[in-house]
Amino acid sequence: MALFYVEATWGCGIREARTLDQAERDFRAEAGNYSYKSVRKATPADCAWVGAMGGDVPQQEKRA
Repeated sequence: MALFYVEATWGCGIREARTLDQAERDFRAEAGNYSYKSVRKATPADCAWVGAMGGDVPQQEKRA
């Protein structure tokens, strides 16, 4: 599993998925096509930003 940074018109977050395509499909299903902006592989800075804003960031040990 990998972490992906997801962005919508109403905010952003970190999603755990096996592939970029899976992360995008899951996020579009949750946010809707209208709200969807982008999905990309998450960087440590992305995780820190989302965590600082109070968002949920999956823990490293859960991904091992």
